Amino acid sequence: MSHTPYRKLTLIYIIALAFVALVNIISYLLVSEFLVTDPDNPSDRRSHIGRMINFNGACATYSQELGNYVLLLDRAPHKDSAITLVEQIESKLEILEKAYNGLQKGDKDYGLNERFNTPEIEADFKNTDVYYEPLIKDLKEIIRLKEDVLPNDSAVFFQKVKNMQSAIQEQAREFSNKMLDLNFTYDQKAADELSHWGRIEFWLTVLTLVILFVEAFFIFRPAVKTIKTYFEELQSKNKDLAEAYSNLQEKEQNLRLTAENLAKSNTDLLASQKKLEESNLAKNKFFSIIVHDLKSPLNSLKALTNLLYRFSDKITKEEIQQTAEDLNNSIDKLFDFINNLLTWAKLQMQEVGINAQVFNLKDLVDRQLQLFKIYAQSKNITLKYVIAKEVQVYADPNYVDMILRNLVSNAMKFTPEGGEVKVTAKTKNDFVEISVADTGIGIAPDVIKKIFALDNKHITQGTLGEKGTGLGLLLSKEFVEKSAGTISVQSEIGKGSVFSFTLPISKK
Repeated sequence: MSHTPYRKLTLIYIIALAFVALVNIISYLLVSEFLVTDPDNPSDRRSHIGRMINFNGACATYSQELGNYVLLLDRAPHKDSAITLVEQIESKLEILEKAYNGLQKGDKDYGLNERFNTPEIEADFKNTDVYYEPLIKDLKEIIRLKEDVLPNDSAVFFQKVKNMQSAIQEQAREFSNKMLDLNFTYDQKAADELSHWGRIEFWLTVLTLVILFVEAFFIFRPAVKTIKTYFEELQSKNKDLAEAYSNLQEKEQNLRLTAENLAKSNTDLLASQKKLEESNLAKNKFFSIIVHDLKSPLNSLKALTNLLYRFSDKITKEEIQQTAEDLNNSIDKLFDFINNLLTWAKLQMQEVGINAQVFNLKDLVDRQLQLFKIYAQSKNITLKYVIAKEVQVYADPNYVDMILRNLVSNAMKFTPEGGEVKVTAKTKNDFVEISVADTGIGIAPDVIKKIFALDNKHITQGTLGEKGTGLGLLLSKEFVEKSAGTISVQSEIGKGSVFSFTLPISKK
């Protein structure tokens, strides 16, 4: 009889703990077997979205390569080299069509499951047909011209190809941009999938805590009362038992306070996690743009070196010199891009230190603008500056040099022939405001809002087709802010832009 309460409590605890364990096991089995994984296919939805992202990128790359091959046709020295280039176009076109059709309709060879192509995804790809179908049509027309026209009249063939080059380049670029936009969309879908299952696991954890709370409230507390009653019947005035019970109550209060602190810490942790996820998503988009823009000059270098390798014994000295000049320009652009990228990476790792000092601003601007004289002459642009001799600033000269180089380079890039680029400086309180103004094509208001953002994917070509990634502006912003200054932009379409940044006059 004396052991009856202990046996009853033991049985209750065993049943309660078994119930909690059973609920957790069933819940996680349901999530892993029936919700996350497709029973008919070892590839679940998240891995399928990952493959779609890879094939979207492949379509974008192949379309750019096809555009570059068409551009090279105009430089082909003779009929045989043109035939070789068209054969390359046929090969790349076949791969592009297979990858694109696999994305739309599914392809078991590529692991693309058509069951996952929802009406929303199919609608996305219907929008890409606007750019895809004209591109495929024009490329097939070039292949047809190779068969029907090139053997009989190469001059007519080259003329027709030249007439089509601009349209194909535009179609390839638009299709590539559209596929990259879809990449960003599927990146978000993948993030949503991860967030969705994270929420499920979170609520399963909450359910477990609720069950434990119910167990504690309806089982543990009555059990304590039963034990107390049992011992009070045996020793009604046992002081040690009363003191033990008091200590137990105090511990319960401490546990409640600890639970409240844990709940607050968990809320702060979730907020930090959300900020980290947003930051990672922005950087992923940014690196996706960098990968794409790094591939383009590399593809051009590959095509030009391939041309020299295959036809070096057949092309003229002038053509070799022109190709070498193109190679040199591509390498210069690639070097500048990688240099900016490495500088930005060092900034993120805090490896770039600040060596601030007082120096004469006019001398630095004069040296910097000397580097752009040949570029300005090639575009017939007036390049000048108006800065008083006595103007001095407190900053790292290397930082300021890179900021000016990026801003002047952008101004030159987007200013047409006969335009003007002007650098000025004026003192405002404890700062000097340096402005780089141009009479170029201007910037749309919606682009200005996010021009210094990490995930900005809007890229505009210069007046002579010059390309960039926006990385220079991102670096400029970070350098200005590290120098205790601010940067801003004012622009109007068709009338030019003014980029302004401030630097302190002296150390504060």
